Amino acid sequence: MVKLKNIVINGNTAKCDIYPEDSPANGSLEVDLQTREIISYTLPVGYEWCKNHIEHAKRSLIEISESKEIPDVKTVAWY
Repeated sequence: MVKLKNIVINGNTAKCDIYPEDSPANGSLEVDLQTREIISYTLPVGYEWCKNHIEHAKRSLIEISESKEIPDVKTVAWY
């Protein structure tokens, strides 16, 4: 699970803070919306093992950019 907060869509980029699993600290994610590639990301200290969370967050951020509303918080879960 990963939570996306402070989502900002600005032209061809989308940014957000990411909170993997139960982390109290955040990382960040920035995506190029034209190429759908990750520009940059960080994970909180101790959560470096959560790299697969970045791909799930990226997909969700792209979906949000294509929608009409930007949520305050988006929780992404998978199994």
